[in-house]
Amino acid sequence: MVDNKRNVMLERLKSHWQGIPGTEYIDDIALHYLGGKISVEARIPLDTMVNIEEAQLFAQDVAETQCKDEYITEVRVLYTTGKPGSQAQCAG
Repeated sequence: MVDNKRNVMLERLKSHWQGIPGTEYIDDIALHYLGGKISVEARIPLDTMVNIEEAQLFAQDVAETQCKDEYITEVRVLYTTGKPGSQAQCAG
């Protein structure tokens, strides 16, 4: 049931983001449910942006989704660096 709700929300986001250049590079979306509302975190590699201004504009355009959907309270864009699995390994 939760997977179905997640899939429905992902399709809604895809529809809201249609026409925003760069959304095809979003590689992970986290949905946080609280009190019947949803907070969205979209992760995208920083190297898909040409410069900081483009990254800021992209984040603003994607964040405006919260104004288009009654269930979304917040949309944050998180920029990632490095390749998957390239995080630092701490000695234990």
